[in-house]
Amino acid sequence: MPALPQGSYGLFSLGRTLLPNSVGEGGEAVKMAAQRLIPQLQTLRAVKLIRLTANEGASRLGVGVTLEMVAPLGKTLLQAVTRRAKGVEALSLKGSVGAGIEPGQIMSLSPGSRIRYRVENYRETPIYCLLFGLHNSGNAIASYPAFDPPEPEGKPTLEQNLIPGGATFTIPGDISEGSFPIKGTPGLAETYLICSDRPFQKTFLALAGAMDPRLEPSGIITLRQPMAIVQAILQDLQQSSLAASQEAGISSDYWGLDANTWATIGFIYRVV
Repeated sequence: MPALPQGSYGLFSLGRTLLPNSVGEGGEAVKMAAQRLIPQLQTLRAVKLIRLTANEGASRLGVGVTLEMVAPLGKTLLQAVTRRAKGVEALSLKGSVGAGIEPGQIMSLSPGSRIRYRVENYRETPIYCLLFGLHNSGNAIASYPAFDPPEPEGKPTLEQNLIPGGATFTIPGDISEGSFPIKGTPGLAETYLICSDRPFQKTFLALAGAMDPRLEPSGIITLRQPMAIVQAILQDLQQSSLAASQEAGISSDYWGLDANTWATIGFIYRVV
């Protein structure tokens, strides 16, 4: 466990890893430390809620996601599919663990590497996809991908993250050299690809003000209010599950999500 300045406070993971930018100055009062850490605690809460939606093993929405390294070497790092979906169980894949990665082991990536996510829609009908995660810097991030690059002065559209039936797309698309750069402080990063059979209407509205390719050339949006985005995502997933929830008699006061309508697939890696 790393040493802290005397009389200071910080946040640690369950594995006793110090979370980035969470340590205060020595002699800090408990009340001041608690107030200072509120934004980070809210970020961790938002990520936890999305983590709870991960359903790779239960989802019946036919989706596959591959984490690929683009540079310095081109290779497949990790793969995951919703194996309970119709027709997916017959696919021949390398599995959810990439070459050289043992089950339970966290993959390490070096700064300067570039990665991307390849999303495959195994259905005959369209799906919609977005990315939410925790950057290794400790910030919550999101990407509402545009698979068809907009015009230079074009505005984001609700349908820009639509993947047609049987199609495959990469996140990011043609922007930022078609990949995300690995950069920032050493630490863990979590990324969740969230797919639905319905558009993310509320999420789009919540993110629209931040979706500016001129300001976010990498396609990644750093979230100032991650809980607001997570609430919008959950509301969209609940809306797509509304028919099944009503049939099951689930009150609208509770979250009721239908495994046939959404899939959340997560990846974790360490920046060293």
